[in-house]
Amino acid sequence: MKIADALILRKEYKTVKNNLERRIRRNAKVEKGGTPNEDVLKLVDEWSEVEEKLRKLIIKINHNNLNTTLESGMIVADAIAYKNSLMNKKNMLDNLMHESMGSSYRDDPIEPCVDIGDIQKKISLISKEYREINSQIQLSNWQTELV
Repeated sequence: MKIADALILRKEYKTVKNNLERRIRRNAKVEKGGTPNEDVLKLVDEWSEVEEKLRKLIIKINHNNLNTTLESGMIVADAIAYKNSLMNKKNMLDNLMHESMGSSYRDDPIEPCVDIGDIQKKISLISKEYREINSQIQLSNWQTELV
């Protein structure tokens, strides 16, 4: 199985867990004298089984990410942290730009305290770098076998 397939499976496990949690909550109590539609303890057991599969899969993915090097020489785990940091920077700058531009419905004059064009250029550079590192990670995920 490729890392990319493992990531898809990880998402499926998370979805199954969330669905089981909803079913557990829906059946956790009933009106006095009533019976639940499903056996809650059985659902908890199913949830536990999926959680264990997910835990083992995540360990394998993490192990691979620590032991796989990208074309650029960066370890995948480091590249993921870097990619996440780039997204955080971009989001912060997006928020700064949005707040600096103010809103058009106010009567009082608002002017930005930062150069909007400069912020947009930084966002573009960060976005480009994000796409490049993300492409390297995705390529590696489709080429690397899960060990």
